[in-house]
Amino acid sequence: MPAPAFPLHRARKDLPAGLLSDVEDYQALGIGTDGRAPAVAEDGMRTSGASGTWEWWYFDSHLADGSTVVIVFYTKDFNTPFKGMGPMITVEIDRPDGTHIEREFKFDAAKWSASETSCDVRIGENYFRGDLEHYEIRVVDGDFDIEVSIDRTSNSWRPKTGIIAFGEDDKFFGWVVAVPQGKTTVDVKSPEATFTESGSCYHDHNWGTVMMPKVINHWYWGRAEIGPFTFIVAEIIAESEFDNVPIVVFNLARDGHTVADDERNVTVYRTYPRVGPDSPKPISDRLLFEYEVPDDDLRYEITLWRKKNLLVAKFLDKIIPNSFARGVVSRLTGFDGAYHRFTGEATVRVFRGGNVVEEYSSPTAVWELMFFGK
Repeated sequence: MPAPAFPLHRARKDLPAGLLSDVEDYQALGIGTDGRAPAVAEDGMRTSGASGTWEWWYFDSHLADGSTVVIVFYTKDFNTPFKGMGPMITVEIDRPDGTHIEREFKFDAAKWSASETSCDVRIGENYFRGDLEHYEIRVVDGDFDIEVSIDRTSNSWRPKTGIIAFGEDDKFFGWVVAVPQGKTTVDVKSPEATFTESGSCYHDHNWGTVMMPKVINHWYWGRAEIGPFTFIVAEIIAESEFDNVPIVVFNLARDGHTVADDERNVTVYRTYPRVGPDSPKPISDRLLFEYEVPDDDLRYEITLWRKKNLLVAKFLDKIIPNSFARGVVSRLTGFDGAYHRFTGEATVRVFRGGNVVEEYSSPTAVWELMFFGK
């Protein structure tokens, strides 16, 4: 397939890394400067799939019976972006009774097709397609079959241009949040479980031109639906080559419409990070994202309190099954990246004139820490 027409990106003028937001950046990308609402084409394929690029379409859901379902369509294995096209799909399902279903399907490049004008990704019989408002996903392999429908309930969004640039060499990370919040119905047929459930969901689209461990030290990322609010928050810490610059992403929507999303108004606080027996990396048990509205007495606070780890996974364990070989690679490269998924309490508080005027909380929020560096 031909490579999409995707312009090169310059670095930020004022920082070694960060979100591109100048007028010429919007013009170069052809996305206009009248807000942060993406067009349908922005959820289409944005790279060629060539060596050095990566791209994926992500879906997760929390269903009424307590189940969670995560589906991702990739142009190639996340761990090997330096290779050419190698399509794959991953599915993770967790049932309230503790049943865990996990599948990974890999395909020849000839099985792949994707549109540049909308989200229409096809890998063999499988598809992930939609138009920002409605999506359908299908993954089928033998006796495993999952079908998903999505209807967006919160406006689509991207942080500024959606492009985070690193340095001056066309290294970037792209992010469009097509469905910050939606309603979904998931139908699963598998040897482990068969069920149909409805619930809430999220879908975003990421792509880039550099291996993330080369430019990002670590990030915290979370989202939740609490009371009338939906939020997406992230603090991304660049690698030392880029002065460990913190890059903040913040979106707070009320009743489906964004009310606060200018990262310049956000201050992030963390409790002192600790290394414990349950993690190879330092973890902050509490995160606070404070958003102050300029020239107003309005302030929002989003707080995440970690109660326990849902998952801790070392990347080398997945890439290199042999423990001796893993140890050799770790010593030679110094790489010891790990992914963490947490659960705990999330709170949204609204202040007016220094007083709390609204407060909502959830005891079952989920967020993550991706730690590539030292």
